[in-house]
Amino acid sequence: MSLFPFPKNIEKKINRLRRTFLWQGNKEKGGYNLVKWESITLNRIQGGLGLKNLSLQNSCLLQKWLWRFCTEDKALWRRFIAGKYGLFNQWTTKEVMGTFGCSVWKTIRRLWPHFRNNICISVGDGLMIVE
Repeated sequence: MSLFPFPKNIEKKINRLRRTFLWQGNKEKGGYNLVKWESITLNRIQGGLGLKNLSLQNSCLLQKWLWRFCTEDKALWRRFIAGKYGLFNQWTTKEVMGTFGCSVWKTIRRLWPHFRNNICISVGDGLMIVE
């Protein structure tokens, strides 16, 4: 889940199991939905049970790879990805187009615009610039 995109059909099955566990009265007859699912996925401070939204959790974990790409300059995996796709700037690779390339990095790289719009940048020594 932290490296691969979570298939939607698997997410639906897991959510169905979680809903059944919480709501079903017994196996012979269905139970009633006492609370909206959106309320259950709220964190405990907001009055929910704190169950994770699986697609949001997966997106966050995939975006963590973008953060690691930005911060782990010397890591072997980063140098491999940068060598294969080329750098767009110091923070990410060029966009992966067509059927060329590793589908895992393509999926992660597609999240770059969302990631870029949600990070805070502080001024340091001026050696790294985000475009």
